[in-house]
Amino acid sequence: QASQALQHARAARDPAELNRVTELWFATNSRDDALWLLGEWHLEQGRPSRARECWSRLHRAASENASARLIFPDTTIPLVEIHARLLLCTIAETRWEIAEREL
Repeated sequence: QASQALQHARAARDPAELNRVTELWFATNSRDDALWLLGEWHLEQGRPSRARECWSRLHRAASENASARLIFPDTTIPLVEIHARLLLCTIAETRWEIAEREL
């Protein structure tokens, strides 16, 4: 069900459906894929802070405030890829000193 909902949301470019996948199927790879895709869409639309919120939810080590949110510990997305996406957000926000430190 999660995979089908993800495929439908991706085809329809429906962020509300992707959010539904992240909430209903918390402990699935589909949830991670939905967060990844939501982050991509937010970044494409010039909302790097929203993209950061999505990608930070993928792994506890990538989250700025891990204790305040639920994070499923077994993502299949490599942490280095998550950190690279977060760096893109920082660059898009033109926070150069922070980007240099993140790099």
